Amino acid sequence: MHVDLHHDVWALNNSEGDSNRQWLDKHGIRAVNIMGSPGAGKTTLLEYLLPVLQKDFRIGVIEGDVATSRDAQRIAALGVAVIQLETQGVCHLDGRMVRSGLEALESLQLNLLFIENVGNLVCPADFFLGEHRRLAVLSTVEGADKVVKYPTLFRRVDALAVTKTDLLPYTEFDMGQVSHDFQELGANRPIFTLSKGKGIDALAVWFEALLRNG
Repeated sequence: MHVDLHHDVWALNNSEGDSNRQWLDKHGIRAVNIMGSPGAGKTTLLEYLLPVLQKDFRIGVIEGDVATSRDAQRIAALGVAVIQLETQGVCHLDGRMVRSGLEALESLQLNLLFIENVGNLVCPADFFLGEHRRLAVLSTVEGADKVVKYPTLFRRVDALAVTKTDLLPYTEFDMGQVSHDFQELGANRPIFTLSKGKGIDALAVWFEALLRNG
């Protein structure tokens, strides 16, 4: 007899995610789930993006990692409220974990929240955390085939940030192929190309529209 445990796990998490969404909406907070491989540049992206957005928005960050608070320390150095969630071996954040972070940030009256998920191209895509948007981060050094090799994640995001484009001359990364594959999974979604601080303003405009237009 085959018993599908995934269904029950996802059903429970989706319920928790729905509860988180209601909480976020009640408090006037828009949330973005950032997903990508270890080393793709998720935290570095935030280090460049947050100072731009801090001028107009009250921002918080939930950092998900298997272990250590090193990424949270980097965010805290920017003067941004941050909660570190250590999953102790779990390869993704789930709705219950995120709820604990939301409650810890409740008194700060935020209007924008970034959730940096655990570095992984598989598990995080299956777990709804209550977020309003999802951003995938892919670095040029990972290879252009990741979009088609991990389609679930890249299908379920609202935009893609390609990082470390300054390294393009030293890789075989095919930006045209990545763009084609990404749009094949879901048309008319933006792709942002980033190299350290370059290109961050366009991404900031996208987030600003998220807050202003819903």
